[in-house]
Amino acid sequence: MSGSNRTEDLKIIDAPYRLNLETPHVKWAKPYGRGPIRALFVPSVDDGRTVVELAQRLSLVLTTVSIDPQWDVNKWSIGMGSDYGRRCESGDFSNLYRYLEASLDSVSGLDVLVIYGIHGWACLPESVREKIMNMVKSGVGLVFIHPYVGAGSKNDHGLWRLSPLVNCLDDHLDAENYWRPNPEALEQAAWVKEADHYVTRGIPFETYPFQYLRYYKYEASDDAMILVRSTKGHPIVAVKNYGKGRVVAIAYLSYGLSPMIPCAIYDHAVSDYY
Repeated sequence: MSGSNRTEDLKIIDAPYRLNLETPHVKWAKPYGRGPIRALFVPSVDDGRTVVELAQRLSLVLTTVSIDPQWDVNKWSIGMGSDYGRRCESGDFSNLYRYLEASLDSVSGLDVLVIYGIHGWACLPESVREKIMNMVKSGVGLVFIHPYVGAGSKNDHGLWRLSPLVNCLDDHLDAENYWRPNPEALEQAAWVKEADHYVTRGIPFETYPFQYLRYYKYEASDDAMILVRSTKGHPIVAVKNYGKGRVVAIAYLSYGLSPMIPCAIYDHAVSDYY
């Protein structure tokens, strides 16, 4: 790995995302009539399989940068070694953010960026935040799962101008630098479709296991269109235009890109969250 601070000189170390291990599925749009979608995904390590499952069903040209909120998962799963593990343990995720910036610099013809909150928008370097906002302004789509400011920052650094879901309470890192959702930010209720839109068309929300799902309490921005709302009145999915680009924000509790649903192997971990 290069010691240079220049992102163009940075050798990115990430696990390859391969599609050879297939689960039973229906190929929704593979091939896709308009050609493959060029997408940059930023999943957690734990949730990286979500990207593979989607790529088996939809024609994608994939670029991935795995950033897990838990320092020890990054240490072992990405193969950074013990030195990098010690840096992550102390809260230093700078190399992973540099990998993200290098990918933003190097990818061309991008159609969409799919990212989750990680440690909060304020924890991303200013240069990364600016690149994301400028890409969306120029026409790149953005899917943002659980956008929040983070880092105890009183400045939203432009997040609430970018996101159609706003004013969520921050998650936090605990004393050992492990990611923890904020219980005061969470709620539970069934979801209902509020608007007819291609994002929600054909999705059978009545089949969702709402007894297991949690979501973050947001408000909708003034220029947002709410597509899905909870029966308690909170917006779950909303969209807006930002410059030439379109942004979709999603409020469900996640450990990356897909909703967190407790199962036996995670019972202990999930009990720490609620």
